[in-house]
Amino acid sequence: MKGTEKKILHDVGQLCRAYRIANGQTLKDVSTQTGYSLSTFGYFERGHNDSAKIMLWYIERYKIPMEKIMKIIDMQTWGEV
Repeated sequence: MKGTEKKILHDVGQLCRAYRIANGQTLKDVSTQTGYSLSTFGYFERGHNDSAKIMLWYIERYKIPMEKIMKIIDMQTWGEV
């Protein structure tokens, strides 16, 4: 995986983590709600898991605007404007 891809995964994971915390939920809470392991979410939030299912779960559960995710991708791909 290229450095840019790693950075995007990390930043998207951190965005999802921020939304989870802002909604007062722990990793254990989301693990219980989904049936996925606690470590699956932890890895995702740290950018070590590129699961589209997990990302879509965060987007749907916490109503994360796609614009925020696209901004991360655009900034990493094209640089800040």
